Amino acid sequence: MQAHSIAIIGAGFSGTLLSLQLLRHCSPNTRISLIEQAPSFGPGLAYSTGCPEHRLNVPAGKMSAFPDRPNDFLEFLGRQPASALGGLIPDAGSFVPRQLYGRYLRSL
Repeated sequence: MQAHSIAIIGAGFSGTLLSLQLLRHCSPNTRISLIEQAPSFGPGLAYSTGCPEHRLNVPAGKMSAFPDRPNDFLEFLGRQPASALGGLIPDAGSFVPRQLYGRYLRSL
């Protein structure tokens, strides 16, 4: 089987999710390079806010990174310490802080 190389420029939301999907669906011989100038992958500008008042505009139950695992983000939230949730008890309809989604993306 022939090896392929894919370079993705930018490791914010789009680059990170594209990389995750490629890793799941490409052959093991595929080399994926994720290139980012920021010190971490995942949140990008949209989800790197430090302000907990900045909320997602989509309920948490619809924010999984994986279509075949629709509860992935909710399960991630359930594993977070209470201090990270700022007193929230999130459910599928919760509009959680954007920084929590950024943390989720970094964890992936």
